[in-house]
Amino acid sequence: MVALNSPPERSKWPKIVCNCVAWSKWYLGRENETCGYPKDMTGLNQEPLIGGIVVTNEGELGHDAVIYNQTGSILFLIEANFIPCEVSTRSFDIDSNVILGYY
Repeated sequence: MVALNSPPERSKWPKIVCNCVAWSKWYLGRENETCGYPKDMTGLNQEPLIGGIVVTNEGELGHDAVIYNQTGSILFLIEANFIPCEVSTRSFDIDSNVILGYY
């Protein structure tokens, strides 16, 4: 798993890029949903959906990212704050041991 450079339209991202949950909810238009820290999320689904959120055990509080594509077992993600206070993209396999579930 390697984070790539931020997308070129960086100036369009809101200043919440230092919070993965707030950014993912903004990106998907789900700002009024309450979900807490990724590590504490319950009721997670076990199947990924394009346009959904993957929740991982990365970092002290967990992490989340938006799934923007899937090819076979590979998820393509756009996320905030995997690289501190940046928006970046990366991909990983749905069998990755960092995945807690999908929201």
